[in-house]
Amino acid sequence: MIGKQVSNVKSILVINGNPSRERATLTSALVDAYANGATKAGYKIDRIALAELVFDPILHEGYNADQALEPDLQALRDAMIKADHWALAFPLWHGLPPALVKGFIERTITRGFAFEYKNNRPVALPVLKGKTVRIIITCGMPTFMYRWLSGAPTSKALRTLFGLCGMSVRGISVFGSVAEHSPKAMKRYSRYIDAAHTLGENGD
Repeated sequence: MIGKQVSNVKSILVINGNPSRERATLTSALVDAYANGATKAGYKIDRIALAELVFDPILHEGYNADQALEPDLQALRDAMIKADHWALAFPLWHGLPPALVKGFIERTITRGFAFEYKNNRPVALPVLKGKTVRIIITCGMPTFMYRWLSGAPTSKALRTLFGLCGMSVRGISVFGSVAEHSPKAMKRYSRYIDAAHTLGENGD
C-alpha cells in the first residue's frame, strides 16, 4: 500500500460541499486529488457532492419537531455511518461555510442521532463515535489572516460539533488566497492539489 494508513481507517467518505454545479472549482479539484490519492493507497472510497442532492437545507422547527430525511439525505447519512473517516471540503464565504454545507450538517448530524443531552450535558451517541474527519477549506483571505486575525471561527465550530458527536478531527487544511478559478489561476494552486492528494494517500 502506498502512503501511511492512519489508525483503522479502511473506508472514506469524501464530501464536496461546494454548491456550484456548472463550473470547475478548486474544491472539486481538491476532492478529486484526495479521492485519487486514497484510491491509489487502497482505501474504499465513497464520494458525494452536496450540490447534486435534492433536500431542504433548513431545519424548520429546530429540535421541536421531527423533519423526515429526503431520500438523498438518508443515503448520505447511511454513507456517513458506514465510513470510518470523512473528508469534508468546502469554500469559505463571508468567513462561513456555504449555506448548503450548514444545511447538510443541520439536517443529518442531529440530536437523537449523533448526540443527546443528559442532565443538561451533551453526550455522544454510538453511531458516529470513534470516526475521524479531515476538513479542507478554501478561502480568499490569506491563511494566516483566517487563523490569526479572524480567529478561525469555522474551524473552532466544527471541532466542537464533531467532538460533541464523539468524532476526532484529524486536522483542518486551510488553503488561502484563492481569488479566482480560471485555468491559469488553477495552475497556481497545484501545491494545494498535491497536498490534498497526499492527505488521501495517508487516509488522513
